[in-house]
Amino acid sequence: MDYILHSSRMLDVTDFRADGPGESLSLWLEPDDVVYAQTAENMVSEHSAHPFTPHITLAALVRGERETVLRVAAQVAASSSGFDVEFQRVQAGPTHYQTAYLAADASAVPGLLDLRRKAYAALGGAGTPPSVPEHPFVPHMSLAYHEPGSRRRVGLVERLEPDALTLLRGFRARSLSVWLTDIDDLTTRSWKRLACFPLGAPSTTAARCSPAPCAAPSEAACGSKMEPGHVGQEPCERLAGHLSEEDFARANYLL
Repeated sequence: MDYILHSSRMLDVTDFRADGPGESLSLWLEPDDVVYAQTAENMVSEHSAHPFTPHITLAALVRGERETVLRVAAQVAASSSGFDVEFQRVQAGPTHYQTAYLAADASAVPGLLDLRRKAYAALGGAGTPPSVPEHPFVPHMSLAYHEPGSRRRVGLVERLEPDALTLLRGFRARSLSVWLTDIDDLTTRSWKRLACFPLGAPSTTAARCSPAPCAAPSEAACGSKMEPGHVGQEPCERLAGHLSEEDFARANYLL
């Protein structure tokens, strides 16, 4: 989940409640390399109090109609291309969603900054601006969530560092996913991926519910529902094809 620096202390998404009509949604970048994604999930399973899909948050606490946010995400993804993300360090923070994470220098990932700028502009233009401010931004991928004061936080960065910086140094971002994320649900059980859009693919192409969410632009909607917060826990039948904008606006891609 996202966080920003404010004055002398760190703030995270819990400081920005997404008030107003509609659901609380987030735009994520998920690793779509199967080995990398599974390695990251295994690390989360070992070190986190609750499971979640490893990701970089592009925009958090987007409050609006699901169809609108999905359409905007598809358009933003279609206007972008893939890029590499490299992490420099493992860090820890004081809040639940800042427990331990791989951090990247924003200036070293221009593709990510450009995609975030496009997303914020498009979401704002559609009347669904993220509640978390666009700036400043520290790209990161969390590896554990724990309540403040948990004994499992002690020494966590030191336990994660060797493997995290060796096995999870970076990945190529190839897709943009939209998630339903209730930040008050610390168990993450209610979190669900709604759709996933390959970067650079037509805006009517989507995929969901697979270990590699958007491995190929030709793979479209997926009919089975995955276990919330997990990658690749259930088999998924893929359906190939493209939808018209009119059909996409309907509930075909919605859980």
